[in-house]
This record gives sequence, C-alpha cells and structure tokens, in this order.
Amino acid sequence: LPDEIRIPHDHAVFLTGVLREFLTNGQKHGHADSYVVILMGDSAHIRLEVVDNGKSDFDSSNEEGRIQKGFGLKKMITYAQRCGGKTSFVNENGFHGMVELPIVIGE
Repeated sequence: LPDEIRIPHDHAVFLTGVLREFLTNGQKHGHADSYVVILMGDSAHIRLEVVDNGKSDFDSSNEEGRIQKGFGLKKMITYAQRCGGKTSFVNENGFHGMVELPIVIGE
C-alpha cells in the first residue's frame, strides 16, 4: 500500500484476527494443509483473502446455520457491516474467505 494510506488500528487488529480464524478453521474443519493469503488495498479499501485446500462440507445450503452457530465468521460479518465493508465465504475446491474494509487516505 502507498505510504499515504493508513489502516486504522482497529482494522489492523481485526484483520490479524481474521487471518488467524481463516487459518484455524481451514485446519480444524477442512483439514487444509495449503493456504494462499492475499492482502491488497487501494485508496478506499483493504481486502484480505485466504484460500485453502480443505475438504469442508460448508456450502450455500448450510452457510447461514453454520455462521449463526459459529463465533468467528459471524464476528467477521458484523464488524465488516458495521464499518461499511463486506465479506464472502465460498467453499469450492477448498474454502475461500474474503473480508474487505474501507480505509481513509492521510489520517
């Protein structure tokens, strides 16, 4: 990211927890042993994506129930929505999780 882009401290702490949660869930629920972590940003957003090679049964038919029962994904959704960001979770040939948050230039 360019130097003039500042990630709010709360966002940085949150994204650290998101990464930890994605890695833990991938191993615990999907038995993943390979991960791709992508952190990117522009002048308005920062995005963290994690893709693993796990074999979870998480899919669109059980997504809502799984999210409501679990704490980690629900917390990601709540924080992102509160900040004006977004999340997505897809399980196709491994799990792909994404959290995107707004950022401000020059604070």
